Amino acid sequence: MNMLLGLILCNLIPAAPNTDLTGVTPNQVQMEDSFWKPRLETNREVTLPHNFRMCEETGRIHNFAVAGGLEEGGFEGIPFNDSDVFKVMEGAAYILGADLTPMPEITVNGENVDVQSIRGYARIQRTWEDGDQVQLRLPFEARVVRAHDLV
Repeated sequence: MNMLLGLILCNLIPAAPNTDLTGVTPNQVQMEDSFWKPRLETNREVTLPHNFRMCEETGRIHNFAVAGGLEEGGFEGIPFNDSDVFKVMEGAAYILGADLTPMPEITVNGENVDVQSIRGYARIQRTWEDGDQVQLRLPFEARVVRAHDLV
């Protein structure tokens, strides 16, 4: 948590005048050491799924379904249940935004291409021709998750 706070603070605190210091965003920091990287991977693989599961088991997610008119009932639990869900989501955004997994591999006509990542989208700068084939190889196994019927 101290590392996350430090990353947030260095993005919020402006550099002193007349210096070459520049703030960075969390996704500009890579942890490649033997201390932090395994802990970040544990957060991504174990802690986040556990936190979301607990939000479901304690009725925190159900409260949003009730508030949105998707389910019957009233508010359950303690007054700050809603903010707990937002905290879990914020933590997920930070940890999933970190560069912990290899980038997808994109090829055009079987050849690797330089890809710019712009706000989560891959951008390939080239002159396209009829018949060009783009292939995307994900560094993880893809799975289908069915959304709620009203989504």
